[in-house]
Order: sequence, then structure tokens, then C-alpha cells
Amino acid sequence: MKGDNDLGIRPTYTRNTDGSQTINFLLEYNQGYGIDDIIPIKVYAVDPDEGEAETLIAKWDGSSRSFPRKPKRGG
Repeated sequence: MKGDNDLGIRPTYTRNTDGSQTINFLLEYNQGYGIDDIIPIKVYAVDPDEGEAETLIAKWDGSSRSFPRKPKRGG
């Protein structure tokens, strides 16, 4: 989901060696322009064996335009 827009179901991604999966929002969505970082994103896993039941697995609330700052050393 991009905001209120359902971007559809995609095939599963290959697993990384640690068992995680990576979604490249920049290359795979919006014709390579990605999704603006102020737009909320929700990622669901869909189980076709359970009537396409959806489980929320990741989300970005779009409230921040910057990464958290590193703590200062030495107080």
C-alpha cells in the first residue's frame, strides 16, 4: 500500500542468506522513481493457501524526511 493506493500483489522475493527479503522501492515501483519518503507505506505478506489472508509485516509512516542522527560522543 502506498498511502491508500494498493499497488497489487507481487511474487515472493528471494531470501537473503540471513532469511530476510529485500524490496527495492526505488527500482520496482513508480516506473523507477520510487515512492516519496513522506508517503506512508505498508507491506503485507499474502498467503494464497489461507484465502489470500494478509499480514502486515512492515510499515513506514512517512513522518520523517531524514535518518536518525548518530549520538554525539563524549557527552
